[in-house]
Amino acid sequence: MRKFLFIMTALLTIVAFAAGAVAQEKKAPKPKAAKDLKVSGTVLVYVEGSTIQVKDAKDKEWTFGISADTKIEGVPIPNAKVKVTYKKAGEGMAATSISVVAKKVQKKTKGK
Repeated sequence: MRKFLFIMTALLTIVAFAAGAVAQEKKAPKPKAAKDLKVSGTVLVYVEGSTIQVKDAKDKEWTFGISADTKIEGVPIPNAKVKVTYKKAGEGMAATSISVVAKKVQKKTKGK
């Protein structure tokens, strides 16, 4: 009977310490995915397949690298309004998509 109590006490002690160790394990945090950032403005310089330089409403100039994966909607010619979605890539910024904003046409109404 003494052996049985000794073995049970030893097993319960081992289980208690093992459960405490498992409960204290911390999972590594998941790395954050890079967010897509956006800027809108006027095209200053566009070099097809290389770079685009945009000036925003606050007169800040932005330069983005263009890769083969960059989605381009429309033709980003100088003075065109564009929206650029980008990600930070090392020291620079890489455009993920460029879309030309169509000019709004106002309809004139005739007075009666």
